[in-house]
Amino acid sequence: MNHKYHLLTILLAITTSVNIYGQNTKGIRAEYSKLAKNTTLPVIHSNKDKILVINNNTKITWTITPSARPDILESYSKDVYFVTDIDTLHISVEEGGKYDFVILNANNDSAFTRVQWVANNPLENTPKELGTLSPSGKLSRQQALYDIDALAYTISETHPDMFAVTGHEKLMQKLLDIENQVTDSIDIANLYKMLMPWVTSIGDAHTGLQYPVNSIFTQELRRFPVIVKVTDDYKIIVKACHNDLIPIDAEITSINGIDTKEMLTLMMQYVSGERDFYKLNRISDDFLAYFHLLFTNDNYEIEHKLKGEKKSKTITVPSISFEDSKQLRLGYNKRNAIATSNKDNYSFQILKDKSIAIMDFRSFWDVDRMKNFADSMFMTLKEQGIRNLIIDIRENGGGNSRVGDELLRYISPKPFCQFAKTYVRITPTSRRMMQGNDITPGISFYNNNQLTESYYGTDKYYDGNVILLTSHHTFSSANSFAWAFKYFGCGTVIGEETGGMNVSFGDILMYTLPISNLKCSISFKRFWLYGADEKDIHGTLPDISVAQEDALDTAFKVINKGKKNKKVIQPR
Repeated sequence: MNHKYHLLTILLAITTSVNIYGQNTKGIRAEYSKLAKNTTLPVIHSNKDKILVINNNTKITWTITPSARPDILESYSKDVYFVTDIDTLHISVEEGGKYDFVILNANNDSAFTRVQWVANNPLENTPKELGTLSPSGKLSRQQALYDIDALAYTISETHPDMFAVTGHEKLMQKLLDIENQVTDSIDIANLYKMLMPWVTSIGDAHTGLQYPVNSIFTQELRRFPVIVKVTDDYKIIVKACHNDLIPIDAEITSINGIDTKEMLTLMMQYVSGERDFYKLNRISDDFLAYFHLLFTNDNYEIEHKLKGEKKSKTITVPSISFEDSKQLRLGYNKRNAIATSNKDNYSFQILKDKSIAIMDFRSFWDVDRMKNFADSMFMTLKEQGIRNLIIDIRENGGGNSRVGDELLRYISPKPFCQFAKTYVRITPTSRRMMQGNDITPGISFYNNNQLTESYYGTDKYYDGNVILLTSHHTFSSANSFAWAFKYFGCGTVIGEETGGMNVSFGDILMYTLPISNLKCSISFKRFWLYGADEKDIHGTLPDISVAQEDALDTAFKVINKGKKNKKVIQPR
């Protein structure tokens, strides 16, 4: 394969996709009108709206769409077949070719249709000579370049606007710089290490390569012997250390001579997200992953200073085994009452004095279960006369926004809506990725201003005091829930600005790079939350701003302040 030619094809494909699926469709439609008037096009008939298409040796369901004008099927196959219940059309496709015809449905509506040649898509058809890794599991330069091109092509054909943050010229120059650095015999971890900063520069928290855990965290890897917390102001705080060599709450100022702020800045290149505080929060959750990607060593000279002191101390601590690292984590979890088993997506408990209930809301999954859960929870709160509900989404990273709709119906004092507008991009590439063969390629822009009725005024409505706890970790559908909660006056928000933004890309498709098998999530939609301003993009802002670890205590204080002559409730 001529690599330079292939990269040029990708760059051209990016431009072509914008012309076809963006704003420049008038020229194509005018071309079709001219063809329709001056040329006799092949015609096939169908009594059904969906027909069979055989393309690239794959059977797909094709929805006849007269309004598309044209409805384009891209193909690099030599033969394409359109098969209806009464007709068949065979098209022999040659490089650079365009083949126009008409599908006439039962209502005599004509769908102008085009089969158009495209360059061989690396998403689907990896050459046999490149498909096998060496016994060492490393990629040749040619294999690595193929995977890089495959990733760039697929993101360009899926993402609504991959150049929105970094710009076309700068983003593609970064890609060329990476390809120029590729050497022969590169392992998967180093391919990830080269590619992830390019993906994160797209500036979309939903689009990113999955961390290659198995390639880095082998049983033999000697682990960093400290558990830490990363703060918003670029500090690394010790939370546990093997053999207690460094005190808890000491601040680490450097490791092996590298300043911790410099270290965190380097790590942030490997975290997808729109805001630094969100990226730092992600690093705090997975510090070992980013640390061993970039700074792994046998021994660590750690400069630190004790809490409240200005003078630093330096100590050299050895790396530890997998088993010692596991015991360090178990001990930390036990001391801090952190459950090691998976918790339910949502649950609730009533505190001993029966005046407050706390809903632990960790994930937006299973709409039907939420319907049953919410109905049962609010019925219990009413029956027991509980007038205060705290909903905790500090550890919630999102899921299905419809789950949030079900909960909002019980607590919103007015009809509500989470999303005002949605922009959706569907191309032949993204359609193949979602395996939704009846989805028509094109651009859709929805005004989602239809409000959902709440239970206000009915027996199901909960008219007690509701407090929502948020953090920088609150993301995606958890953020859209928090935004609607505040916008429609459901209660008080306490905590930190959410990690999800009021205008953002989202809804992902998963793509597996053809040779390395690295996985990448790619957004194919853009969302505007209800009432969001494109010129003022931010997360959900709390009514009472406190650090996430102080949010629950603050909620108790707010509730207690509203009581008169009542015993103060102690936090759990």
